[in-house]
Amino acid sequence: MRRRILLVAAAGTALAVLVLTRGSHPGAPVKLRAPRVAVTGWPSDDLVAQASATDWKSQSGRIHLRFSWLRCDYYGKHCVPLAGLRTRRIVPPQLLHIVSIRAVVTAHTAGGSTSSVSRNYVYDEAGRARAGETDLYPPLYDPAQLRHWYGLTSTEDGTDQTIVVTTLWRSPGLRLAVDRFSARYGLPLVCGTKNAGHNCFELDVEKLGPGNGAGAVEDQDIEWIHAIAPQAKIVVLRSLYPPDLAAAIRDQQFHGVHVVSASWGLRGSRLAQRRVIHDFYAVDRACNHVNVVCTFSSGDAGSPGDAPSNGTHVLAVGGTVFGSHRDGTPDVQAYWTSGGFGVTRYPLPRPAWQRTVPCQPGECAYRAVPDVSATAADVLEYEVPPGTPHDSQAGWFEGGGTSLASPLWAALIALADQQLQLAGQPAIGIDELHAVLYRGWLSPGLDDLGHRGWSLATGWGAPKAGIVDVLVRAVERYRKSG
Repeated sequence: MRRRILLVAAAGTALAVLVLTRGSHPGAPVKLRAPRVAVTGWPSDDLVAQASATDWKSQSGRIHLRFSWLRCDYYGKHCVPLAGLRTRRIVPPQLLHIVSIRAVVTAHTAGGSTSSVSRNYVYDEAGRARAGETDLYPPLYDPAQLRHWYGLTSTEDGTDQTIVVTTLWRSPGLRLAVDRFSARYGLPLVCGTKNAGHNCFELDVEKLGPGNGAGAVEDQDIEWIHAIAPQAKIVVLRSLYPPDLAAAIRDQQFHGVHVVSASWGLRGSRLAQRRVIHDFYAVDRACNHVNVVCTFSSGDAGSPGDAPSNGTHVLAVGGTVFGSHRDGTPDVQAYWTSGGFGVTRYPLPRPAWQRTVPCQPGECAYRAVPDVSATAADVLEYEVPPGTPHDSQAGWFEGGGTSLASPLWAALIALADQQLQLAGQPAIGIDELHAVLYRGWLSPGLDDLGHRGWSLATGWGAPKAGIVDVLVRAVERYRKSG
């Protein structure tokens, strides 16, 4: 998982300060010192136009300052007023595309008035404001943006579905982190936490054994599953010992769980013993159950991919990134260069359903990853760092990796299960999913990144608008075909 912390400079530094241009009229105030626009916090809670009467001098008596704000396009053109925002400090509205915010400061005296308008302050759909060149950072996407990209409706929310997240780590302050994320984006809070109310969602954490130290690795998984399927129940299974996870997955299946997500894996080491490798694949074997799909991250270090994503009973998920569309909306996707692909250091025989796809020399006898992909970059997560008893060091980080892609697919599969359940049909099974995927029946709901079929970089591609409906129709077709 990649992280980036954006440090917002103080108001007087060049990176975070926008200088207002001067415009004056005869008898109007004359600018003495330029007012400034600054951002507080990250992601920003508000924008502040820093100006006072001491910033201006007048030959016409007392000065009164008034503030207003403009919303412009990505280039700072075609500006329109932000209605109702006439204070020095504002919280900019979040939209489904990047905008530029410009402050207007007007100084009034008896002799006239002068207005100055700032240069652009770019504000993206994830709630991050920044100054400077717009191409310095990629846009960040929020839950509404991704749900829009997947073409989801308000009723596709995961109601009556349960998604299991398996982890080797313990995440301190997990409920706090999820609630902060949810509050920011208007999602249901965790049931039983402060201000959760009746429109909440269930988050259970089951400790199965000793954890592998502290690590907020799974905060992102839970937050983004919740973002895509906001009413689904999430159960976290934590243990350092994969066979314990495997046993718990089997137990959860008897409680109506049909979707399991994992974003951990074994990249490979000369020190790894056969017993350790066997233990990791215990989770793959536990996923070999009718009406159950387990998604597994293919890894974040290229080739070889991570085991056990190459298990024959899991959906291996690689990574993509969105193209840099100039207004901030997603356009096309490209493969994420760090995504795990090819065979793993611990290869397994190639299953029958994968024998027709391309392969690299010397690898054609082995199971290849990934099967599919999803975005692996440019989202926010709220995290409570290891060793932090409260939220003094907690904050927002830029998340990504196939640790994001796997949970996204788990959430989308749960939404498809929701549709099937409403139609009186059972949930999707991994054998059904592999069958319809490798027959090309999911292609109408996948962005294949121009490969026209399976590719080593991204499998069959990444989900796009309509993926849930396409998946449901493909499974129904498969079941009717016998």
